[in-house]
Amino acid sequence: MGLLKRMGLKKFLGSKRTKQLSAASMVAQAANEFRKGKVKLAALYLVGAAVSYKNTTAGFLMQGVLRALGRGGKRGSR
Repeated sequence: MGLLKRMGLKKFLGSKRTKQLSAASMVAQAANEFRKGKVKLAALYLVGAAVSYKNTTAGFLMQGVLRALGRGGKRGSR
């Protein structure tokens, strides 16, 4: 029995509402990056939104990677 299934996360992460919220979050982040002039990063967020709608877990991972890229890979830089 997998960890996600045991914790009840598989059903939660696979729900339609979670997929919609995850994709909407990434679209909002894409708009934010576009306003900052980071067009390539905005495009990657839009691709991530599509991925997130199909597979929420992969979308969450992609969002984390893109946020790290947006910060220039530096921790604690605000």
